[in-house]
Amino acid sequence: MGSPSLRQPSSSSPDSASSSVSIKRSNSADEPPNPEKGEQEGRPVDFISKTTRFKERTREELIAKAREKEVDQQKAIKMASHVDDYEIKWEDVHIGERVGQGSFGRVYHADWQGSDVAVKVFLDQDIRSEALEEFKREVAMIRRLRHPNIVLFMGAVTQPPNLSLVTEFCPRGSLFRILQKTKLDERRRLRMALDVSKGMNYLHRCCPPIVHRDLKSPNLLVKENWTIKVCDFGLSRPKNNTFLTSKTGVGTPEWTAPEVLRNEPSDEKCDVYSFGVILWELATLQQPWAGMNSMQVIGAVGYLNQRLPIPDHIEPGIIALMQACWSSDPKARPSFGEIMHKLKTLPRYAFTKQS
Repeated sequence: MGSPSLRQPSSSSPDSASSSVSIKRSNSADEPPNPEKGEQEGRPVDFISKTTRFKERTREELIAKAREKEVDQQKAIKMASHVDDYEIKWEDVHIGERVGQGSFGRVYHADWQGSDVAVKVFLDQDIRSEALEEFKREVAMIRRLRHPNIVLFMGAVTQPPNLSLVTEFCPRGSLFRILQKTKLDERRRLRMALDVSKGMNYLHRCCPPIVHRDLKSPNLLVKENWTIKVCDFGLSRPKNNTFLTSKTGVGTPEWTAPEVLRNEPSDEKCDVYSFGVILWELATLQQPWAGMNSMQVIGAVGYLNQRLPIPDHIEPGIIALMQACWSSDPKARPSFGEIMHKLKTLPRYAFTKQS
C-alpha cells in the first residue's frame, strides 16, 4: 500500500480561518500592535486607530516621566545650592569662651572670618539622617528672617559631630541676666518692651506666621546700644494650619501660656501671653514665679488659672496691658501690632504710677 497522503486544509475552511486568527491575536497580546503590520494583513481601520492612540499614550507617559525626573533633579540642585548658601565649615570657626547653655545646646563666643559671632553647638550630635534634613529645613526657614529686632542668622555647620548654628554676637548677654544684675531706668525698659513687640510683630506677620513658642527673657539678647534681639528658634514653627499641637514642643513653664501647659492646641497668641510675663519682669525687676518648681507653675497657671502678682505701684496702663496678654481666652489677647500701639502711647516713665 502506498503511504497515505496528508491533505492540507483548504484556505476556505472555516476551521482553518478561525485557527489562523486566534494565533495572530494571541501574538498581538504579547507586543504592542503594529499599524503597518495591520495594514499589510488587511486589519480594519479602527484597529489601526486604536494602535495609533496606544503609541501616542505611551509616548505621552514617557515624556511625563522624563519631565518629573527633570523637575526632581532641579529641586535637588536647588536644595543643594541653598545649603551651600549658609553652610559654614567647622574649621573656619574659632571657639572662645562659653557664654550660655540651654536644654538643646551650649552657646560660645567665637570668631568666624574675623567677626565676633555666637555659636550654638547642639548637645545631641547623634542624629538620624531624617532629623538632619529637618534641621536643614528649619535653618532654611530661619535664614530668611531679616529685622532689626531679630538676631541675625549667619550660617550653620550641618555635619555631625559639630552640628551648630552661627548668629550675630550680642555682648551684653540676655535680658534675664541684665535685669538681675543691672539697674535700668524706666525709659530704657520701656524701649526694650517695644523692641520685643516689634520683633514678634514681624514674626507673626510673616507668611506663614512664625510662632516662637519659647519667648522669654533668657531668649532676648541685648546689643551694645541696648537694642533687644529675639533669638533661639528651636521650638518655633510656621503656622501653616489654624493651630499648633503640643507635639511641636513646650517652652519654659514660667513664661508658657496655660493652653500650652495643658497640651491643648495653640496659635500665635501663646507668644502674647509670654510677652505679658516679660512685661511683668521689666516692670517689677523680679524673677517670675520665684521659689516654685516647674510642676508647681504648671499646676498654678495651667489648671488653677493663677497669674503673677502685680505690685500696686505699677502704672495702670501697664497693668491693663499685662492682664490683657494673660487672658484665659487666647482670642481675647491683643496682637503685637496692638501692643506696639499701646506702648507708644504710654508716658515715658510708664512702669511707676505717677502721683
